[in-house]
Amino acid sequence: MLPLLLCLLCMASGVLSVCHPYFGPPGGVVCIAAPQYYNQYQWATCLTDMYIKVKSGHRHQCISRSRTYCYYQCMLESFEKSSGTVNSQCSCRPGDRKPHQNIQSSACLSPSGESCNWYRDCLEKKKSCQDTTNGYAIRYSERFCKMYDRNKLWFSSKAQRWIHAVRKCLQVTLVPLLRPWRSPSCLEIRREALQSHTKCYINPDANIPSVCDLSCVEFYKIFYAIKAGYFGRLDTAWESFKSLWNIQDRCGSKCTRDWFTPQNNTIIRMMKMGIEKVKSRPHKTSLPESDMNNRFADQVVTFISKSLRWNSAIMDWMAYPGSTSASLFVVLADKKALGIVQTSNPPVNFNDTITEFALAIANSSIPVQVDGTNVWLKSLESCSDKTCSQPRSLVISLKPPTFPVQSTTEKPSTTKKPSTTGKPSNTGKISTADNQSVESTTEKPSTREEKPSPKGIKSNGGKVEKGLLLGIGCLSIITLWMQG
Repeated sequence: MLPLLLCLLCMASGVLSVCHPYFGPPGGVVCIAAPQYYNQYQWATCLTDMYIKVKSGHRHQCISRSRTYCYYQCMLESFEKSSGTVNSQCSCRPGDRKPHQNIQSSACLSPSGESCNWYRDCLEKKKSCQDTTNGYAIRYSERFCKMYDRNKLWFSSKAQRWIHAVRKCLQVTLVPLLRPWRSPSCLEIRREALQSHTKCYINPDANIPSVCDLSCVEFYKIFYAIKAGYFGRLDTAWESFKSLWNIQDRCGSKCTRDWFTPQNNTIIRMMKMGIEKVKSRPHKTSLPESDMNNRFADQVVTFISKSLRWNSAIMDWMAYPGSTSASLFVVLADKKALGIVQTSNPPVNFNDTITEFALAIANSSIPVQVDGTNVWLKSLESCSDKTCSQPRSLVISLKPPTFPVQSTTEKPSTTKKPSTTGKPSNTGKISTADNQSVESTTEKPSTREEKPSPKGIKSNGGKVEKGLLLGIGCLSIITLWMQG
């Protein structure tokens, strides 16, 4: 296909704006008309050839290969439309006063990805969203960027190239929001930021590895290195993390199907937990439903981690909503095995940790209370893949725990570890791998890695079996050329 040429001599702004081929300046705007857009007028911006290539996935560039700067029309930059009706967002009229460009810096308008301050120095100056839940999408991108500066020695050269290209791509994708004719809301900024993730992960730039080219261990190392920037709490940030967590689904099954079983890795275990909200007190919130559900999942797993005294020095954990309101996914990760912490502590013993978790559910000994809601942990299943398509039941609780009476003025404490001794078990059995029965003991195994774990345990009145718990573990391209 022959390249389509945009004639930028058809200026309609009264005075011909200057976009010097080598000096710009970036950010200068003109109102132009072109026949492929039915001679309708639209804004065009003086930008670097490098930015145009990255923004378009190398489908557009200045027609003169020697130019550093040229004009980029709005319909191409914002909508990737090379012809047709001009969108109202891009439209201008002959004689229109040029919109004032508050942000003229080349570092803002053509980011290299080198500076992680771009989000604060450029995007935040356009529209501040720091104090809103919509700001999580931007803070995620900022932390992804900083991960490269802080931890790049953790990763292979291939992964380093990918991370650097992605952080540049995430910035470049949001540059159109800085245009003087745009007045984006925080919700629009969040939406565009989230939509940019998949594209940037799969194809961040030409001749750069895709996320699908990374090894499974390196992929999860990157994921948990970013998560470490949230100091253990995801809160409503899961919407940002979700696209990275699920991106491997587009790469085949190498890091998804059967990868969470102990036979395939000793790094991550995934479980599905059945829950029921036994009693709920109305809780006012302005959060969107998805953010509210994400926060709830995060609060539940935080309560559990405190009750069972999980060791954050060597283990990471997270939870996110399942396909229904009656389920949550819980993921445990060995940070030492991933290589994102240096510690003399032994690695995570997933067998003991999950056995203790299952026993606590069997005994109904974790009376979860979050935001005025009593949560009954009803069941636990191990998963061999992210969709938990073939779950294996570990435990079922037959009755809810005894919940403390909640104060109307004080938030209930979640720091005290509930006791499981001296209480009758609600279930007859916890399933494990080798189906060997173990006699009753009077001690509950510790999840703190510095203490030795017992060989076997039995719930009061029920049977717990010894062994390892199962189951935890091209787009069509159109060549378009810009007029120099």
